[in-house]
Amino acid sequence: MNAAGLPEFRPLFDVLSSMGFYNLNPDTIRALQAPDKGELLARDGSNLSSVLERLGKLLDGSTSLRIKEYLSRIVPGLEGDAQVLVTSHSPELLDAPEISNAEIIPVMAEQGKTLIGTLDEATRETLRDRLYTAGELLKANQLAPDLDSIPAPAQLQLFDLEPQ
Repeated sequence: MNAAGLPEFRPLFDVLSSMGFYNLNPDTIRALQAPDKGELLARDGSNLSSVLERLGKLLDGSTSLRIKEYLSRIVPGLEGDAQVLVTSHSPELLDAPEISNAEIIPVMAEQGKTLIGTLDEATRETLRDRLYTAGELLKANQLAPDLDSIPAPAQLQLFDLEPQ
């Protein structure tokens, strides 16, 4: 007899056998994928956009409440209506109608430094005139911060004794 047949081990067996383990691969997630039903996340996360789309369509009051409850457990202090920062390499998420162009903050890495700024004027005009979507610009590697909007780096003064 195996341990799953013993009544005292059955709950443990049920929990362990229903667990899912994922090895999310950003390159696979980033690649274009054929849409699927989005019922179950693939082990490598390749169908993440389909799963998120399905969740968005199914989002009713109870689902929203469950998601908020889950987030409050993994993000301490997150209660009620809170501002949430979402980072993504997904052009589909950038093109969501709920996201305004003012909410997009481009980030880029240059010579080992992370640069965060606002959208440059040309990109803002392109989005405003609807020549391209933010997702299309991201795919074309054209979403970059306005270099003039990035503050000059300053050394953090940890102690009062350090020279300024």
